[in-house]
Amino acid sequence: MHKSRLRAAVAAACLPLSSLALGGSPAWATPATGPASLPVGAAPAGFYPFGSYAITGGRLSLPPHNTADVNQARVAAAPAAGHFSVDMAKGFAAWPSACSLTDVAQLKVLFPAVTGLEGAPVGAKGQEMVSGKMTPRDVQCRYKLKTTFQPSGYGTVFSWVEVDIEQVGPASPQAWAQGLSQQRGMAKKYPAQFAYYPALKGGTRCFWDGNELQCLKGDFNYWVLGQKVTGGTNASTDGMVWIDQLLLPLAEKVATEVTTKA
Repeated sequence: MHKSRLRAAVAAACLPLSSLALGGSPAWATPATGPASLPVGAAPAGFYPFGSYAITGGRLSLPPHNTADVNQARVAAAPAAGHFSVDMAKGFAAWPSACSLTDVAQLKVLFPAVTGLEGAPVGAKGQEMVSGKMTPRDVQCRYKLKTTFQPSGYGTVFSWVEVDIEQVGPASPQAWAQGLSQQRGMAKKYPAQFAYYPALKGGTRCFWDGNELQCLKGDFNYWVLGQKVTGGTNASTDGMVWIDQLLLPLAEKVATEVTTKA
């Protein structure tokens, strides 16, 4: 499960951890492997060129981390799902629901190939590791997406995105920086499983850990993850392009919706 590697660190730091981890085996656990090479194509105008990469000798080489190419026009045009001012002194009680941080109207503008949702968003509450207290609202929320590129014959397997609230409080920057440092260390062996985005819109910073974007805006620590389901020989490439097409824009938009106060 995608959060299992954080369990020890979370317990030690008394950080919240969702009681339900969605997703499969973590991508960071094994080196990236694949065919000797994949098609290298030009990136669409206005997008970060994650599609231009190749696998050589079982390792994935990523392009330079150029976050200036995120489609900011779509980020600006996308309607806000809500605006939330979090009083950190109130703890979990002040946290918004993760399912309120994006919606179908926003997702359609951020990435127009999204045409709707397949069912209602699926949320999950979290549990504080020391006290055992549950959050009153969901800290994880997954959205299954209807898209123009949904491959035929895939049945109930859909593209999806998820937003997780990891921590809100003055300890968030330190915890996030620790995760960044650990992932940088792992990247020396598995370079495909790390990318750093230090200059996203509004002072947001994120890093890619091979499975999700871990993001920080002030004292708000949140994750954005997902999977683009396509078919054919370009499925692996499409998975990386998904970061640029939707995950980074969504991370920027979520950051504009949450403010904190002591």
